[in-house]
Amino acid sequence: MPPKPNAKATAVTADSEATPTQRRDRLDAFRRRLTPHVVDTVLLEFYLRSNNWEVDAAHAEYLQDRTNHLELLRGQGNRDADDSEAQGLFNASIVPWNENPEQERRDAAYAFNERVRSATSNTQALSRTESSLWLNINHWDVGLALRNMTSVAGNPDGIRRTLGRRYDRMREELVPATKQSKKHGQDKTAEKEAEDKLQEQRDERLAEFINITGRPDWYSLLLFLQNRGYNLVQAVEDWYNTGVPPFDFVAKSVKPGTRVGLDGKALPKPDPEDCKPRQSLPKKKKVTVRSSDDDGSSPSPPPPSPAGSDSDPEDNFDDDRDKFLPGSSSGSSSSASPEPSSPSSKERERVQGYIIDDYVDAAKACAPNPRRYLLEYIAKGKYRSNLFEKRGDHWWAERGQVDPGADSGKVPFDWDVQKHINSLNAWWRQNRSRVADEKKRAASQKWSQEENDFLYALSQELLDELKQENPGKSEDDLLPLVIPTKTKDDWARRFNEKFVGQLLPGSSEPRRPRESAAMMTQRGRCKEIIEKFKVPEDKMYAAGRKKAEERRAEKDRAKGKGKAVDGNEDTDMSDVQSVSDASAGKGKGVAPPSPQSPTPPAASPSTMSVSRESSPIDWDSVNSAGHSVINDANVRVAAALVNAGMTPQDNDWAAALRDGLIQEIAQMTEDGGIVSVIRTAALRAIEEQYQGMINSNQPIAHPRGNKRAASEDETNDDGAPGPSIGPKRRRMSGGDDAEGS
Repeated sequence: MPPKPNAKATAVTADSEATPTQRRDRLDAFRRRLTPHVVDTVLLEFYLRSNNWEVDAAHAEYLQDRTNHLELLRGQGNRDADDSEAQGLFNASIVPWNENPEQERRDAAYAFNERVRSATSNTQALSRTESSLWLNINHWDVGLALRNMTSVAGNPDGIRRTLGRRYDRMREELVPATKQSKKHGQDKTAEKEAEDKLQEQRDERLAEFINITGRPDWYSLLLFLQNRGYNLVQAVEDWYNTGVPPFDFVAKSVKPGTRVGLDGKALPKPDPEDCKPRQSLPKKKKVTVRSSDDDGSSPSPPPPSPAGSDSDPEDNFDDDRDKFLPGSSSGSSSSASPEPSSPSSKERERVQGYIIDDYVDAAKACAPNPRRYLLEYIAKGKYRSNLFEKRGDHWWAERGQVDPGADSGKVPFDWDVQKHINSLNAWWRQNRSRVADEKKRAASQKWSQEENDFLYALSQELLDELKQENPGKSEDDLLPLVIPTKTKDDWARRFNEKFVGQLLPGSSEPRRPRESAAMMTQRGRCKEIIEKFKVPEDKMYAAGRKKAEERRAEKDRAKGKGKAVDGNEDTDMSDVQSVSDASAGKGKGVAPPSPQSPTPPAASPSTMSVSRESSPIDWDSVNSAGHSVINDANVRVAAALVNAGMTPQDNDWAAALRDGLIQEIAQMTEDGGIVSVIRTAALRAIEEQYQGMINSNQPIAHPRGNKRAASEDETNDDGAPGPSIGPKRRRMSGGDDAEGS
């Protein structure tokens, strides 16, 4: 066995120096680059700690130990005297290691279900489909799946509720286009829109099926889904039981029928034998860890069978249900994953595509993950891919490219250089926006009275806990109330479990999920929460609201109505409805919700009078505030880029500055520093500045472009960082971001 690679002489960040956020980012990069194999968070964390949280070194050592473990299980390989710790860790993991990733995933689903049965004293179990889908949600990380079963789902029923919200709508059979009958009186435009929407649903299910199986032959999965009317849940159950045979024939339009690798070349079609599920009960085999009395060259016998494993494997799984979420309608998607609001036919430019193995956040420096170079997606029933290349700037030895020499001006892509990361993120963001057609993002939803009451009660609950933990401190000593990151995530989970899919008073559509950042922003908007828990008020929001109310009062006086403005009235800008004095109270009007049952506080509806009259927004003030925010952020981001070795004369300066500003705005939004309407204006100002720099070739140009009033559809209260809702689309030619797309 070749010697293990040594870690770099100077680690980027030692274990003691890495922040919790950096560790999380590196763990996620480590996990995702091991796709499609099953992993275990416990093992990954061990290898990262052993290598000073340096991902490349941890990855190389992990792959070597995993390969050696598989060889030893087959009675091959060489025993390294210093390898006993690694083999002991692989033995201890519940992952049933297998060279075939597809079978490894099936075995992992079985092993995870066995762990669920053990944790519930054999009183509860998951079905094959439930176990497989839960692992897929957790990126096929059994350690993460176990943690989330405890901390997020709570129990098997909690897992089913999560799966129901995501997958129950994908049970509905989608009739193939060739079998659809044209509705009477339906014009061609409406017919095409209906077919486009149907195709989007097919594409979404195919992309998800690829994620679940990890197979390279996407065309085989497409045929498998078609034969089942695109019922994804049924397809997953059949995949586990019978397998998906590889395709025999592929149409010219989709050749070669397989996905591409990180080098941009087509992957080979799997062997038919590797696609067949094992017929015997999967059992965890272990390698004998070397001791002072033996050479450890032979594998140990299989461990004792778990309870119930002497019977047929089907007996260990629960039966599949008609739907995961009790009381839900499998044929409707409104309660589980509402469709984004559709633009008019003139605005609709393309059928939305669905990304395979998507990422919700940007790539991070010192968290290398070569899979970020490849963006795969399904659109219009076909597999497509874009590869990050930047031919004029970088070269890749792992793609078989030869060093072009110093005179070429090309350098290897370096994950430790922020400039390179910014370039990658710009490319990913632009391509992702095109694929997902992000301008179709749904409009924001107003905060209801019930939601505000629930947010108030969560704050009161946290304050009560702090009082119990700190009996010597007064309430004033514990204020202002600061929310830990872990608590934010827990609040978002409980909040969404309570409200997602509900049709709340005053709303015409079911409630969509809200992010923790949106909840933190809302705390600074609600007067009662600000006063009770000493939460910093969002002054820009308050000033904008005050001016909007003054303008409304002035218009009312001009019309002769003489209508007084109620300070508690809702505005289009705020999307907030006031919590009553009874709920704010002295901590007596609202009982904190139980952590086990996210129920809103009990309060009398009669005490929660809310005026729903709205007023116009002063968009001049909003845009001015957005430009002011960017002017201040320009100084900070530009200084950071200079410290990173960039200069305003660099070709990528404009793109790097834009990316840094977007990240700055996202962080300010998450911290509650700006409200969503200001964020929208700021993002628009960033785009105007970027366009101005590109057109004028100026190193820095503060955003002084023409102000454009945003429509109500452009405001967003979801708190999600990212590009503006209606970003200006740059031309493919002439931009570094477009290369490789």
